[in-house]
Formats: sequence, C-alpha cells, structure tokens
Amino acid sequence: MNRPVFFHETDLFRPHNDPDDHYDLACLFALAGMGLAELGGILLDYPPSPAFGDPDIAAPAALSEITGIPVPVGVGQRGPGLAPGSGLSLLKQTLEKASSPVTVFIVGSCRDVCEAGKRWPSLFREKVGAIYLNAGAGCDTPKLEYNVWLDPRSFAGIFSLPCPVYWMPCFHSMESENTVGRHGTWWHFRQKRIFDLLSPAVLNYFLDALSRRQGADWLSSLSAPVDPRLRDFFGESFRNMWCTAGFLHAAGLSVTREGAIVPLGKEPRKEVFSFRPVSVSCPEDGHALWREAAEGETDRYLFTVEDPASYEEAMTSALASLLSRLSEKGSLSPPETSFRSYP
Repeated sequence: MNRPVFFHETDLFRPHNDPDDHYDLACLFALAGMGLAELGGILLDYPPSPAFGDPDIAAPAALSEITGIPVPVGVGQRGPGLAPGSGLSLLKQTLEKASSPVTVFIVGSCRDVCEAGKRWPSLFREKVGAIYLNAGAGCDTPKLEYNVWLDPRSFAGIFSLPCPVYWMPCFHSMESENTVGRHGTWWHFRQKRIFDLLSPAVLNYFLDALSRRQGADWLSSLSAPVDPRLRDFFGESFRNMWCTAGFLHAAGLSVTREGAIVPLGKEPRKEVFSFRPVSVSCPEDGHALWREAAEGETDRYLFTVEDPASYEEAMTSALASLLSRLSEKGSLSPPETSFRSYP
C-alpha cells in the first residue's frame, strides 16, 4: 500500500516565534522516517509583520540533515491579493505528481491553502485525501483565535473546499485559553521529559529554536556539544502544543488514555481523542458554527477529547514516544516496531 503524502503549511519564523511549530515539524520527520508517510513539501508562511523576521528555511533543512530525508520547501504569499510565493506552486506540484492521497496540514494562516483550493478545485477534489485544520475555537466567541485572525476569510474558505476537512480547534473556547477542553487541541508539557530522550543533534535543533538563535551556522550548530545551561533552563519550562493528534491520526494512529500509540481503531474505547462528524457553517468573519451530524452525512469532522482528565498526560507520553524515534540518518526504528509510552 502506498504511503500517504503529507504537505505541511506552518508559520516557522527566524528568529523563532513559537517553537511548538518546530516540535510539529519534528513529529512529521519522525513519522516519515518510520515509513508511515512521505513528506511531499513544506510551505512556510510569510511573516505577518517585519517583527516576526523571515520564514525559517533552516528548520526543515536541519531536520533533513539529521534524518537524511530531503523535503522541498516553499514560502507563502505576502498578503491578500499580493503575488503568490513559491509555496503555492509547490502545493500544486505536490498534488499533481502524487500517486497517493495528499494530506494537507494547516498550522498557521489558511491563506495559501485556501487560494490553492480556489485556483485548482479539481486537484483538491481528486488528490487531497484530507485537510487537518488547526485553527479556531470549538465554541464561538467574539475574540478570534490567532490563526483565524491572520485571515478570517481564508479560514472560512477552507470549509468550502471539495475535500474532507478535519477541524482541530486550538481551544475549546477563547474565554478559557490554555485549558484542556472538549473540542480544543491545546495541551502542554515540561520539556525535560522530551529532552532526556533526544540525540544531541535533535536536542540542539530544539535548543536553537527555543533560544531564538539567529546565526547563519545552523548546520555546524547541530554537531556542537549540547549547552547544559540551555538544556537545563529550557528543560524546566513548559511548551504549549496543539497539532500532535492530527499528525498521528493522519498516519493511521491514535493514542490510548494511558499514552500508548496504537493503530487507529484498534482500541476505540480507550482512545483519548476522536474526530466526530459535524456540519460546519462559517461566514467570512471567521466565526464558525457547527452541529453534530450522522456518519456518512458529511466529510467534515471535529476534534473531540474523549477523556479530558487523561488527555494531557497521554499526549505527552505519545509525543515522547514519537520524538524518541527521531535520531541520526538510518537509525530510525522500522515501522513494524511497536511504540512504547514514557512516564
């Protein structure tokens, strides 16, 4: 069976803004290294203001160097109505040449994916197996979540594209950000739990992002000795996360309430998250509303936390298990190796 092709849209900036995106990228390289997916391309958002620096092309380059997995990278358009960047062409080319369904992840602005869907609807209908949309809130409130705020019209446009959409609201409600909620993907963890499982090169990749390192010597920094002060300082801090469940789900995996990564559907009653069919309406102001739907009635699905009490701990264990596989070229565990969970 052909592996699914992953296309990842992300707001990776340099100097680094929010390094959860660097964790997300590492998860995708780990899944690709285990043979569970092919990385078809990475689209980097153009920063919304000069204060955000430039698109961070060094981050995917670093992971390609560590793992030996080459991935094409493009840059998004600079704003609504402006000339498209290379990322739009990269998405089109990825869809055209793919022999397997393409899974598109949106973890930043929806602008480029929405624009591509409007320009080439037949490609999306024929080639896109699913879009995982990491944006918005599960309960509508006057305040817009950041990824929606970047381009509300494009966020709304994603729900009109001719392909399945798995909606992963960043928060259950904007009135209760950074808390685990029924229809919000947010969770967080103390970074030491991941650091202790990483190879020196992978740890340096994360420390470069966390310390907002701007030097041009990103390649040599991977092989430098790990700075114990940075490791200890950032190891004690917490990292907010949102997107991990979608990557696993798209690769045919899920997470039990005990934190083990298992094949999707193997233990449905034990899974800590699911996607439920919904009907979604969203005007151009970005305030999405949804209602439950019957299976088969729709191809829109809403992220649901099945056990809020165990969700955060389970996802931390799953992330640790996944990223522990990310190591030097040729040393990733084969796909048939079972996952283990970490305390």
